[in-house]
Amino acid sequence: MLNVENELRSILGRRSTDALQRGRMIFGKIVKKKPTWPEIKNVGLSMELDRTEDNILWFRFSHHTYYRELQQSFWIASESLNHNFIS
Repeated sequence: MLNVENELRSILGRRSTDALQRGRMIFGKIVKKKPTWPEIKNVGLSMELDRTEDNILWFRFSHHTYYRELQQSFWIASESLNHNFIS
């Protein structure tokens, strides 16, 4: 029979589960980045001028190009049902 606490300790390390018992949460990475994963860079938002009406500037938020491409790749991988495509 599996013990949840022991499994978490083996995956996340002793410090993580000990901190949970003390009521503190350790933030950080849960998984290690694989070399086949795309690099995460400049995935923030930007504001673009949408229109001007009566001296009022209307802006819209847009994701950077790299983020849109990364998101589309994720959607394709998710819909393909081929777990090798995601790696």
